[in-house]
Amino acid sequence: MQSTIKTLSLGLVAAGSLFTGVALAEDMKAGDFASFEKYVTDNKIMPPCTTCHAVDMKKIGPSYNAVALHYKGNADAAAALEKKVIEGGKGVWGAVPMAPNAAAKEGHAKKMVEWILALNPEGDAKTKAEAEIAKMPKAEEKK
Repeated sequence: MQSTIKTLSLGLVAAGSLFTGVALAEDMKAGDFASFEKYVTDNKIMPPCTTCHAVDMKKIGPSYNAVALHYKGNADAAAALEKKVIEGGKGVWGAVPMAPNAAAKEGHAKKMVEWILALNPEGDAKTKAEAEIAKMPKAEEKK
């Protein structure tokens, strides 16, 4: 009997650890890029966002800091960006279109966009993001 209780207790502890691991894997901490990368990887969002984006520098697409700064205070930004993550888009940041990512479901896109928009670049990071934003095509130049 005591052996059975001990075995059952160990099983519950192990099961609890598994569930805790899942919860932690999906919990992205604001500003913690490693947790963002882990979320994308754990949810098999491929190709990963980091193929085209970085936190503090332009790659193929804009830096996350520039996106956060550009859309700061825009109440409609989250919904528009969630849609763009899933469906793709073009023209806002330049000639290279953002490819659609069918692996990013609505819930995934929402969490990723919340993380990006929560960024608050300061100092040199803000200066770099502002320079990126200044290079965006003007509305009248878009076709």
